[in-house]
Amino acid sequence: MDNQIIRITNQILSIFILISSPFFIYLTSITFIEDGGPMGFGYIVIPFFIIYILFMIPAIISLFKKNHSNKFYFLMNIAGSIYTMLLLILLI
Repeated sequence: MDNQIIRITNQILSIFILISSPFFIYLTSITFIEDGGPMGFGYIVIPFFIIYILFMIPAIISLFKKNHSNKFYFLMNIAGSIYTMLLLILLI
């Protein structure tokens, strides 16, 4: 039963991370296209977006590679979901 809960929660967290990823990829590309905005201060947020993009890797692996109940990917998806919510709160 415990393994079933981890599997379902891991899939939900992976889907949440992957649904919100186009928004952050768009913001990253806009920052690079506009050369950081006026005086280049937009480059300050680029490391935060790159960290988010790195959280997409365990989400993709746990969703598509049948590692639904792996506890390492589960912890990474929890951290990625919390990080996603914090970035969304700070940006909106």
